[in-house]
Amino acid sequence: MKRIISLLLVAALLLTMGCFTAFADGAQPTSGPWTGFNMMFGGARLGFSSFTSITNKYVLNYDYGTQELMGDNEAMPGATYDKASNTLTIKDLNASDYSMFVWFMGDDFKLKIEGDCSVGVIYVYNYMNAYSSSLSIIGTGKLTINEKKNAESAIVMYSSSENSTEKLSIADSVTVDAYAGSNISGDNPVITVGGAAENGVTAGGKLIEGLKSEQVKVIKTTVVDIAMPYPEEYNTYSYEAKSKSDPDGIYGATFTYGDDDNITGYRVRKYLPVPGYDNMYVTDLSMGEGGSKRYSAEDFNKEFTLVTSPQPKEADVTSEWREKNVKGETGIRLKNTADPEGFYLGSPAGTWEPYSFENPQGYYIYRVTWDEEEGMYVEDTSFEVIDVRTEELAEKGYEIVYETKDVVQELDIWVLPAPYEEPNWNGKYELLKRDSDPDGIYVQTGTYYTQGDNGEHLDPGILVDKVFYDEENDVYYTDIYANDPEINFHVSDESMEDGTSEFKYDTKPEKVQIKERFLPDDYEIWQYGNRVTLLTKADEPGEMYCCIHWDYTENGVKHDDYTVYHMTYNEAEGLYYVDSNEDGEIGSDDMTLEEMTAAGYSFVTEPKPANLILDGYFSLYGETQFTDKNGKKYIVDNYPETVYAIDETRFITNGGNKYYILEEAPDVNKADLSDDHREELVNAWNYRLEENEYHFNGSGQASENYEVKGAITSYLSDKDVTVKLEGKNNDFTATVTGKDSYAIENVPDGEYTLSVEKKDHVDREYTITVNGANVTQDVKICPIGDANNDGKVNAKDSNAIMRHISKASILTDYNLLCANANGDTKVNAKDVNRILRHISKAEPLF
Repeated sequence: MKRIISLLLVAALLLTMGCFTAFADGAQPTSGPWTGFNMMFGGARLGFSSFTSITNKYVLNYDYGTQELMGDNEAMPGATYDKASNTLTIKDLNASDYSMFVWFMGDDFKLKIEGDCSVGVIYVYNYMNAYSSSLSIIGTGKLTINEKKNAESAIVMYSSSENSTEKLSIADSVTVDAYAGSNISGDNPVITVGGAAENGVTAGGKLIEGLKSEQVKVIKTTVVDIAMPYPEEYNTYSYEAKSKSDPDGIYGATFTYGDDDNITGYRVRKYLPVPGYDNMYVTDLSMGEGGSKRYSAEDFNKEFTLVTSPQPKEADVTSEWREKNVKGETGIRLKNTADPEGFYLGSPAGTWEPYSFENPQGYYIYRVTWDEEEGMYVEDTSFEVIDVRTEELAEKGYEIVYETKDVVQELDIWVLPAPYEEPNWNGKYELLKRDSDPDGIYVQTGTYYTQGDNGEHLDPGILVDKVFYDEENDVYYTDIYANDPEINFHVSDESMEDGTSEFKYDTKPEKVQIKERFLPDDYEIWQYGNRVTLLTKADEPGEMYCCIHWDYTENGVKHDDYTVYHMTYNEAEGLYYVDSNEDGEIGSDDMTLEEMTAAGYSFVTEPKPANLILDGYFSLYGETQFTDKNGKKYIVDNYPETVYAIDETRFITNGGNKYYILEEAPDVNKADLSDDHREELVNAWNYRLEENEYHFNGSGQASENYEVKGAITSYLSDKDVTVKLEGKNNDFTATVTGKDSYAIENVPDGEYTLSVEKKDHVDREYTITVNGANVTQDVKICPIGDANNDGKVNAKDSNAIMRHISKASILTDYNLLCANANGDTKVNAKDVNRILRHISKAEPLF
C-alpha cells in the first residue's frame, strides 16, 4: 500500500538541500508554474518562510486536495502574484526575516522590484526533473538580500538534473545588494549553485552591488600527526574477509546493496599489526580513500572471500495473546458525510511522536470492515488511504466521533525533589484520591507483580506515591525512592477492583475520542511480535523452542540471562507462535547460558559472515602541537585534560606519514605550555556576478592552495573524530582529527572525497570541490542505529525504521546507513529489534 506523506513535506523540503534521486532524464525549458504534483516533492510553490518560526506564507501553492494551484495575494502584504505574466511583484516589502522560495515556477518566472525591498534569502529549486525553475529580477527598485546574514548565501539555486538549465538574470534597471554569511573566515559565497545545476546555471545582467572584500587575521596552528593507543576491544563494524593474494593479511569489509537486497559493492579496509605492541592494530592508510578501497561485487569476489561462522538463527514470533492485545494499529472513529454507512478510522500523522493522538497535524484515513476470523476491524482495500490535515477534516467531509466517559485525571509532576532538571524527570501521571486523606494528592507511578515459577505475573498491583507542592518553584513533585510508608504505597489490583482499597482513581466525565484497533493491509508480524533466537532441546527432538537474551546491569550487578519459550509453527499462517494464555506469554525462569545448556538446550545455527573484532587499535590523527620553554613538544587532550609528550624516536609510518606515539606526561601542566601558531592576513571571499560569469571579489590567500574546514557534530563521547580528505583527480590526501571543528590546509584545486569516522558512529562521506577559494563543509556523523540523525538511539529511531519498512516514509542516504543497526546492510525488522534491545539495555549497541 502506498501512503501519501504530505503533512511535513513543505517545511522539510524548504529547509534542506539534500540531493534526491532523479525521476526523469532532465527538465526542458518551461513556461509558467507546474500544475502537477509529486508525493515526495509536492508541486509548484511560491512564497516566504520565517527564519524564527516554522511559518510558511504561500502566495501560490499546489493544493493536493483540490489538485489545483491556489493563489493568495493576502498571504504576505506587499507581495502579489500575476499568473498571466508569471510575475511576483514586491513593493516596499521588508521580509528580511523570511526566506523566499521559488519552486517549479518555470523558466519565465520574474521577480519585479518596486521601491525599497528586502528578503532574507532566495531559494530557486528544481529538485524533480519534471519541471524547472529560473529567476529573473526586474523592476526599478532596490532589493537587499541577506543583510542580516541569516543564511550562508543570498541566492541558492539547486537542481537534480544534469540536463536542466536554470537561469539567473538581473536587469540593468534594478539594484541588488546581496550579502554572504557571517563566517569569520569569509569564504561563504553570495550565490550558491548546487547539485546538477553547477553545470547548468547561466548568469547575466548587471553586477550585484555591495560586495566588498576585507582582510582578516587568521590564526594557523601547527598540527602534528600522532598515534593514540586504545587497548580495549575494537568492533570494526565490518565483516572479516580473507584475501586470496594476501592470505595472512587482516581485512574487514562492509557492503552496499541495491534493489531487492542485491549486494552491489564492497568497501575493504586492511589492518596492520603495530610492531612492539601485542594484538594492537592500525588501519592501513595506503589502501586508499579513508584507509579503504572500494570494489564492485564482481571484483571483490575475485580477490576476497567473507569469513563465515555458525551463528544463532533468529526468527520473528508472536502469540495468541499478542494477536489479541497488540496486533494492528489504533485509529479514532470518523464520520464521512458522503458515506454515512461506512466505518472510518483515522490514524494520527505528522507528529513527532508516532501514533500520538494529542493534536496531530493530520490523519491517515482508512475505511474498515469487521473481520470475524481476525476478531478485529481490517482495512477495506477498495478505499485508497488518504491523509488529511486536522483543520481540513470538515472541508473534506469528515467529523471526529466522540463519547462521554469517566476519564482518570492527570497531573504534571517531577519525580524526585528539586532541582527540577536532569537527571530527574517529569511527566503526566494519573491522579488518585485517598479516603483517609481527602485533601492529599496521590499519583500512580508504576506497576508491580511477583513472577511465578512458570513466568506468570502473580499478585499484580500499582505503585502509588504522595505528591508535594513546591510553592517557590510552582511545581509538583514526588520521591519514588523515599521508602517512606506515608509517601510510597503498594496497592493490589484486587483491592482496586473490589473497592476495598482506600485509593480510588480521580475521574470526571469528559468527551473523548472513540478509539478502535484495526489491521492495515500492509501490517506485518514484526510490528507486534518478537525477534527470538531458535533453540532445540536434546530430549525433545520434535519440539521447537526459542529464547530472548537479556544483557543488562542493574544496581551495579551485571545480568546475562535467557528466557526460554516453547513454540509451534502454524503452516496455514506461516508464523511461529510461542505458548500463551489469556494473561500473556509464558516462559521458563530466566536462565544463565550455563543453566540453559545443562537443561539440554542448544542454539540452532546457520553460517553468517563473522564480525571483525580487534583486541586493540591505534587511532591516527592530527592534533595541535604545544611546546614548553625548553622547546619540548606536547599535545593536550582537553576531555579530560591530559598532557602527552611527543617522542620523535617512536612513531608509526602509515600511508607515507609519520605518526608519533604519545606518552602521558602527568607532571606537565598545560598552563606551562604554549600552542605553536602563526597569524596570516587573508582576504575574505565573496562571489559576484559580472557580465555572464561568476567572479571572486578578493585575491584569496597568498598561496595557490586553499583551506577546507568546518564544524564537527558527533555524539556519545568526547573522543576525536577523524576527518580525511582525498583527491579524486589528484594525489592530495590529508587526515586530521578534532572534536568540534577541523581544518585541512594547503589544498589545491580539485574534486575531493571528505570522509568522517568515529568509534560507534556510522562512517560518512562528502564530495567537495576546491576551485580558487577556501571551502567550508560542516560534517555530522551519528551513532549506529540513529535513523533520524538526532544523535540519540531511542524509540524514535525504531519508529522511523518501521515507517521505512512500511513505505510510509522512506529513509534515504545517510539516514538509511544509520538505520542498519545490526550491520547486515539490510534495513528491516531485525534493525527494529536490535534498537529495542539497545533501549532496554538487553544488548547495548555501544
